[in-house]
Amino acid sequence: KVLIDYNGKKFKSVSDNDLDLGTTEEKEETKKQAEDSKDMFEFMKEALGDKVTEVKLSSRLKNAPVCISSTGPLSLDMEKVLNAMPQNADKQVKAQKALELNAAHPIFEKLKSLFESDKDMLTKYTKLLYSQALLIEGMSIEDPVELSNMICDLMV
Repeated sequence: KVLIDYNGKKFKSVSDNDLDLGTTEEKEETKKQAEDSKDMFEFMKEALGDKVTEVKLSSRLKNAPVCISSTGPLSLDMEKVLNAMPQNADKQVKAQKALELNAAHPIFEKLKSLFESDKDMLTKYTKLLYSQALLIEGMSIEDPVELSNMICDLMV
């Protein structure tokens, strides 16, 4: 976030939530889908508590079902660097995170059906997707045993 521009071109972080690379049609479709899923996103955010500031649709994901982006001034990479420093061992720095979902992935349809039929299972899916997004980003998860148990619950 230190470098703002180069030769008149603005820099954008790919881990930031304001990447804004889509076409006008894609933005309109994403906006419509986000409005239709607003209640589900709010439920998912409540399931995660203070771990994320929002749950939303992603405009950047093509194949992956989920990702984490930063919403505040502290990036995810900076969180990793600061938390790796020895003087920060007793206090962990946290970036404000947003859980982004890929509306084109089959898991999104599954989430919508669970929101209508089984909110307990949706809570498990939400926590599982959050853990998956952290692992994809190269971050550690808080409770590996809980993750393992959720995976086993979904497999049974």
